[in-house]
Amino acid sequence: MSFTASTEIEPPLVSGREYVSPNGQARPISVPLAETPQLPSYRSRSRKKFVTFLLLESLALVLLAGIATLALSERYTQESLTALFRDATIALAVLVVVLPVLFYGLPREKYRSRRYR
Repeated sequence: MSFTASTEIEPPLVSGREYVSPNGQARPISVPLAETPQLPSYRSRSRKKFVTFLLLESLALVLLAGIATLALSERYTQESLTALFRDATIALAVLVVVLPVLFYGLPREKYRSRRYR
């Protein structure tokens, strides 16, 4: 019975991101990571926000013009519809004014510099 000595070399201690190659050297592991979903860039989000704002603002302006035209026409000047047209005109005018604030916020305050405090 013949015993042969093992000629294997013990692998060196390596960190979790390395492996030992067959020649005994530690090499980094290149493992493909799971694909992360691409988040929209700032530019595309900004463009989408602007297009949405334009669509809503245009719709509000068209409705406001339509309601104002109907309110001024002789056909719809009955007493029962006057209050409806007045209220709708005011509501749409407020919407036209408020939409930019909702989308882009109030302007930021400009702070005075420290030397004026």
